[in-house]
This record gives sequence, structure tokens and C-alpha cells, in this order.
Amino acid sequence: MPGSEQPSLPKRIPAVVPVQGGRRKKSAAKKQLSNKPQDFQIRVRVIEGRQLLGINLKPVVKVTVAGQTKRTRIRKGNSPLFDETFFFNFFESPAELFDEPLFLTVLDSRSLRTDSVIGEFRMDAGMIYGEPSTCRRPLCKLF
Repeated sequence: MPGSEQPSLPKRIPAVVPVQGGRRKKSAAKKQLSNKPQDFQIRVRVIEGRQLLGINLKPVVKVTVAGQTKRTRIRKGNSPLFDETFFFNFFESPAELFDEPLFLTVLDSRSLRTDSVIGEFRMDAGMIYGEPSTCRRPLCKLF
């Protein structure tokens, strides 16, 4: 029927802001890291191990960050619950600290030989800092 048409809604304009060149950037350019020393604290929480390979294991986790090493208490079994938190404090420039490796090594405490390594994980400290959910509070505000 003519004249019974419903009014049309205005077209929605997309919320995308065009960037020069017609392409959107996926992420902002990374900021240059400072060479000025600052206080940093890296917190590592070791929760549990699952289905570790071996018989009669007494695993321990060794956490090493930029040369500082801490160990969990020894547990029993192939799926141990550790639930331990370690704090590593540093006074370094971000450029130096973020290139430092973080190692998580699971060892069988019964045999402290080279074959006692059950598993190992390595990553750079800067990878943690780059995550969006990372807490970036200065050390002085933590206490």
C-alpha cells in the first residue's frame, strides 16, 4: 500500500577511523625502552604439575629470573600441588631487564644429576611486561 511505508532508520556509520593509506594498524608502535634504571618486581606463581612422567617422583620447581634462583618445596607424586609465589626485585633499566630469560625447570629431587630434569620452560621477561593484563605498578606502591 502506498503511503503505509514505515520510515527507514538512519544508516549506522562504522566506528572505524580510517588511517592514512586506507589500512588500519593492528597495534600501536612499540615505545622505545628507557635506559634509566628503575625498580621492577616480577612475581611468579607455581601452582601445580600435571601428569609428570616418571615413577615415585619427588618433584621440585626451580624458578630463575635474570640470575636469581628460587625453589619450591619438594612434593610427592606425578601431579603435585605447589601453590607457591616468588618475588624477584630488580633495579635495572627496562632495556636490560626485558631481555633477561625466565626459566621454570622441574626436577626430580631424588636424583640431582643431569637426567633429573623432567621439563623446562623459557621465556623473556619482556614478554610478560608486554601482555595487556600485566600489573605495572611501581614497586613503592606495592607496600
